[in-house]
Amino acid sequence: MWLRSQLTCVLSVTAVAVCLGQFVAASDKLGAFTVTVGVELSCPSCASGLERRLGRLDNVAVVDIQPDEQRVVLEATSGTKVDLQEVRDVIRNAGFVPSSLHVTVVGFVVGLDGGIGITLSEDAVVMVVAGETTRAERLLKALGQQVVVRGTVPIEATANEDVLHLSEFEIQQ
Repeated sequence: MWLRSQLTCVLSVTAVAVCLGQFVAASDKLGAFTVTVGVELSCPSCASGLERRLGRLDNVAVVDIQPDEQRVVLEATSGTKVDLQEVRDVIRNAGFVPSSLHVTVVGFVVGLDGGIGITLSEDAVVMVVAGETTRAERLLKALGQQVVVRGTVPIEATANEDVLHLSEFEIQQ
């Protein structure tokens, strides 16, 4: 019984570390847009081909293939965002299956028609769904302020449904 509780504790700590690890490598500079895609990368030569294909996408500045962590990290050119549908399509067309999409953005909170957005620049706005009422209220109180927002985008969303589901945010001073 003691061993089972210790094992459960270790597994729980590992799960939290894996979840928090999805948001690493994100910049805290204004206009940053970082995408972390969970994907099994068992074939090294295939992964390098995927790196080349992803690097050709519009607005992609950096592609970081992390086979040990089973993820790909994309950083957009400052003030722009990456088309997440194109990211999913490139990964699938290369023979891989994306399992998760985690996004980190740094920008200013703005009110939009019926929602909340984060502006990265004049041309790039990311729609955000807060989920919980209290989280949405806290984010709305930050209107006009610079924030770092982390969340997920459903893996099966279409281009018109690419809305960031808020996991956490912090106001930058």
